[in-house]
Amino acid sequence: MASYTTGQAGGQVQPLTNIPSAYQADALELARAQRLAQMLSSQELPQGQMVSGRYVAPSWTQNLAQLANAATGAYFADKAETQQQALAKKIREGQNAALADYISQSEGRPAVEGGIYGADNKLTMQTTPDMFGANMELNPQYRRVEARPAVPANQRAANLSAAQNELLPDWMRQFAIKEVTKGPDWKEITQYNDRTGNTETYRYNANSPDPRSTMQFLGVSKPALSVSDRLTLTDRGIAIPNNLGGGGGPVVGNAPAGGQVNPAGQVNPTQPAVKPVSATNATSQDLVKTYGYDPFKLPAMPPQPSPEAARNWQANAYKPLEGTAGQKVDGAKMYYNALENYNNYVATLTPADLAKPSVRSRLDSLYATAKLTGKEANNLGVLNGGDERILEEVLPNYKNITVTKNNLNRIIQDQKQFASGIIVEAYGTQQKVVPENMRKFIIATKAEIAPITDVKEVRAVLRQRNIPYKPNYEYKINPDGSIDERPKAK
Repeated sequence: MASYTTGQAGGQVQPLTNIPSAYQADALELARAQRLAQMLSSQELPQGQMVSGRYVAPSWTQNLAQLANAATGAYFADKAETQQQALAKKIREGQNAALADYISQSEGRPAVEGGIYGADNKLTMQTTPDMFGANMELNPQYRRVEARPAVPANQRAANLSAAQNELLPDWMRQFAIKEVTKGPDWKEITQYNDRTGNTETYRYNANSPDPRSTMQFLGVSKPALSVSDRLTLTDRGIAIPNNLGGGGGPVVGNAPAGGQVNPAGQVNPTQPAVKPVSATNATSQDLVKTYGYDPFKLPAMPPQPSPEAARNWQANAYKPLEGTAGQKVDGAKMYYNALENYNNYVATLTPADLAKPSVRSRLDSLYATAKLTGKEANNLGVLNGGDERILEEVLPNYKNITVTKNNLNRIIQDQKQFASGIIVEAYGTQQKVVPENMRKFIIATKAEIAPITDVKEVRAVLRQRNIPYKPNYEYKINPDGSIDERPKAK
């Protein structure tokens, strides 16, 4: 909107322009005050005259009158400035109110519950001691609000009002005029007819305040479903209206393991079920205790949207793992085999065998293979520096005189359990069944291991941990690796 001019320029009164009609009276009053102040302030002081060759000064009363006019002019100038500021404020407030009204009509206004509101701007539900003063007047932190019904949004009414409101900016008024005067914008839409089963095409005016009331039928874009269409959609779990022989797409729940799911969502008993191979390792009960479920059995199938989806889910459960998950399983299997080969070879050795170069070479080779495959299973980096030390702490070398066969066997069993857990987790995450030919790699929770009390083995563990041995103490090394000690009884 153009700025409102109410001041003076170059000693001349500037004409008032672009003043909304609602404020014309205030603008005229301001203009009169400005002109009066200008007239009184612009009068020149009286001058003396030459009479018969002599200078005659002006009368002092003339100067007095001029001074009075100047003082009055200054008063009216101050008054005009105050009026000008008040008019500018009034116009700004009007503009803000007009904009708020446009927004309120465009977006609607929620209902307001009447009552007394507190400082937190929330309706108070009960009277409190600080609510009223001595004369039962509301204290300043409270205010009474009248109930106000909700006003629905009406964009067309907002544009009509804005187009005629002089207080709004010119660009907003032009936008409102354009919105009010623009023609229809026809768009097409298709919808399903429940009565006929046909898909019909309509057009509607997108510029209308109520587009649905302008809908016009154009024709049938797709006829009702055929019997073949209905059967196909039912098998895929796509809902069909009841009047067309449907009743909603079936949701297949937890179907039993094995067998085929027929279009009705039931397991077909005539189809052969997948029978598991005889167990070669842990029992199903032990596996459930260890992993929470039997990884060799089909997990409970989550609800499926259709029989077709149920069949696909079951088929996918028996497919091999691929990508990163498959690589993790392959790495865990290699680590498991390397551990087993290493442990089996150590079990055949005697202390005298460790002095033979061929034995030590074979032992180094098996140990290096176990470390290399363990690097992948433990997700370590290149076997050097810190990572290699970590792995050697996890899996010690039997060549070290402080490592006993019993200790090494316990450590290897723990690592085999670790590799087994990697395999079960990989298949479980993908909701797949662990193949029967992998039973040797799946270990259940190991039995309780008795603590180590043998003096020779205890001293070996203490040397490995750099703990001094006290002959007058009894030691017990617990399965978790902690050490208990107490003085020997006298």
